[in-house]
Amino acid sequence: MTEQKRRTVGTGSSRKVLTMLMTFDERRSSATADELARAVGVPLSTAYRYISLLREVGLLEEGPNGGFVVSAKVLPLARAAMAAHPLPDLAMPALREVTESCGETSLLLQRVQDHSVCIARCESPNPVRLSFDLGRPMPLHRGAAAKILLAAMPQVERQRYLASLNPAEVDREALERELEDILARGWSVSFSEVDQGIWAAAAPVTDGNGIIAAVTVAGFAVGMPEERRPAILATVRAAAGKVSERVSALHL
Repeated sequence: MTEQKRRTVGTGSSRKVLTMLMTFDERRSSATADELARAVGVPLSTAYRYISLLREVGLLEEGPNGGFVVSAKVLPLARAAMAAHPLPDLAMPALREVTESCGETSLLLQRVQDHSVCIARCESPNPVRLSFDLGRPMPLHRGAAAKILLAAMPQVERQRYLASLNPAEVDREALERELEDILARGWSVSFSEVDQGIWAAAAPVTDGNGIIAAVTVAGFAVGMPEERRPAILATVRAAAGKVSERVSALHL
C-alpha cells in the first residue's frame, strides 16, 4: 500500500488546532491571532477559540507586542522527539567536519511523506541564506539532497509523486532519468534549483536497509568553483558514509 496523506474523518477542527501550533518555528517564534488565523485559514473568531484551547492546556502563552508564543511546556515533547530520533545528533560531528573542510553550510535532510525536511544544520562562518530551514517542508524534486530522497522512494510512491507535478513546470521524463542516475552513482549535485546562485552536493545516508537521509553542503557557486567541486563532493560522500556507519552501529 502506498504511503499517502490520509485524513481522519471527523477531526477537522483538531487538525487545524495542531496545524496552528505547528506554524511556530525558529523564524516565527511569535504570532498574532490574525497571523494564526490566516495560517490555518479560519475566521479570527475561530482562531481565538483555538488559541484559548492551546492556552488552556499550556502550549501557548502571551508574548510580546500582543502576540502569542509557544510555552516551555513543549520542551519535554522536544526532548522526547530527540530521544526517539537520534539521527541529528549522530550526524552533527560529520556536518561540522564538512563545514570546516569546505567553508560552507552543511545540512542533513530526511523525507517526511512528500517533502524533504532539514533536521540538522551546521552554519558556515559566513552563513548563506538558504530555503532549507530546520523543520521546514520543501519539495522533493528540487535540490541535490532532496532528489536523493526522491530517488530512494519505492517505485510506486515515486511514480505517484512525479505524476502530481505540473508538466508545464517539470520535465518528468528528464527528472526520472536523473533520479535513476543518482541511484546508480550514489551522489547528486544541483545549481540554482532551490536558491538562486547556490551550488550543492549531496550523498545518501543508509541504515543497512536503504537510504534514510542525505548529507549536503550548499553555498554560492562563486565560492565553490569547478576545480574545487570534486573535492567537496568527496568530503560530502565521506561524511555521509560516517553517519551511515554510526546509524548502522546504533541498530546492531
